[in-house]
Amino acid sequence: MIGSMAAEIPMQKQPEPEKPTYRRSVNRCHLIVRTPIYDLNGVTNLYYLEFTAGNMLVAGRLEPKHVPHVLTGFLMRRSLSSFIGQHASAMIALPLCRELLTSCGKYPAGRLVVHVQERIPPLPAQQQWVTALKRRNVRFAADLACFAQSSAWNEQIACFDYVIVRWSPNLQQDLEQAQQLKLRNPRLKIITCGMQTLDQRMEAFASSTDLVQSVFFKPHAYYTDKDVLLKNAHIFVLIKSLISQKLDQAVIDGIVRRRPYMQSDAISLLKFHRPEFKDNLWNYAQVLQSFGPYALAAVLAVTALHGLTFVAAQGDDVFAKNAAFETLKCSMLRARMLYLLAKEQNMNDAECNLAFIYGLFSIERVWAGRQNPRVAETFFPFSSAADPGLLIRLEGFLETVRGLENLNLTQFVRGLNIFGGDPGHGLQVYEHALIWSNAASLQIYQTNYSDFTVTLAMPAAI
Repeated sequence: MIGSMAAEIPMQKQPEPEKPTYRRSVNRCHLIVRTPIYDLNGVTNLYYLEFTAGNMLVAGRLEPKHVPHVLTGFLMRRSLSSFIGQHASAMIALPLCRELLTSCGKYPAGRLVVHVQERIPPLPAQQQWVTALKRRNVRFAADLACFAQSSAWNEQIACFDYVIVRWSPNLQQDLEQAQQLKLRNPRLKIITCGMQTLDQRMEAFASSTDLVQSVFFKPHAYYTDKDVLLKNAHIFVLIKSLISQKLDQAVIDGIVRRRPYMQSDAISLLKFHRPEFKDNLWNYAQVLQSFGPYALAAVLAVTALHGLTFVAAQGDDVFAKNAAFETLKCSMLRARMLYLLAKEQNMNDAECNLAFIYGLFSIERVWAGRQNPRVAETFFPFSSAADPGLLIRLEGFLETVRGLENLNLTQFVRGLNIFGGDPGHGLQVYEHALIWSNAASLQIYQTNYSDFTVTLAMPAAI
């Protein structure tokens, strides 16, 4: 009977529980740009990170509600080294709030420099947080205007490590005022920012500043040196072959085989691209078969650019030696971002590869054109490597990236709108390219400069 009743009464299907829907907070911040801060020797141990104010595309306007998102997304959940390298520190214009103190044990406090902006009032609570965070190894920077005689920050100057001076017609007066602050705090270092030209940057360093915040500082000067160009002709031959997409196996294989630094770079980058690649010896034919022509061309292009970096390091200018590697990182960041933007536009593999190489040599091409136009036209022949329409699109991508580098957000948005891009997605592309370029540059930094000076004696075309 029970069995028959069970057969007659249908089992009601239990409703499935609704899956929770997750929505991104409107206060979630995106990284806008990373800008190096150079010292007098061209060494970069500090980077300035700019963030959006939540979903608002504006720089330098973070509020206390944004602080947990910046800390979690860029200093806690993910390693800070992914964005600035292994041994550098990050300067961020974070508002002084309780979250900085309560989360202090969860983020690398010793690598964080909090920029106290002029717009932040020196209230007693903020002053107490500065003192408490200073005891936990957090460093502080402040705008010069924060130390006005009537400001409470002026009484707490011993807690600050940097003072920021912005470029203006009154730069010399501002630097003199900053020097007066150093009499009361000898540890205080002056950072000058806002320069637009090389002359302005040189003037700042010739004055009394200690650090300069700028995308670039000083271009390479070897494009006018005929002896240097002839000695390193193999690098320019390789670059020209990659841009023109005419890969002569005998010539390229001969160039790489004779130079240990190129073999080391190529093998390291191939393993970075495909970790399962285990070979430690260069074999052009095998690499071409395993990776294809476009991945091989990208690896060789980075190797050639690293060679130009070594060329810059041979001079007597100490600043140029150290700053050359920062230029390499910026070039790799541009290359990866142009490649990703080309992918977003559904370009074919050949066009995406050209976009990568176009971004990779964008800085060197400009510097060579200013110093020696003939060298630029001969060894960076992009005008003859692709049709004008493609070059216009690639230059549009590059202008979009330059907009971010210079914190010109209007130019950045305008560039994205031309090819139907979204600013939020564009910032995600930049973040991905930044992480990739840091990881890739770490691979080639393992190559010793001594390897660059060695050329193996074996029959080769070059």
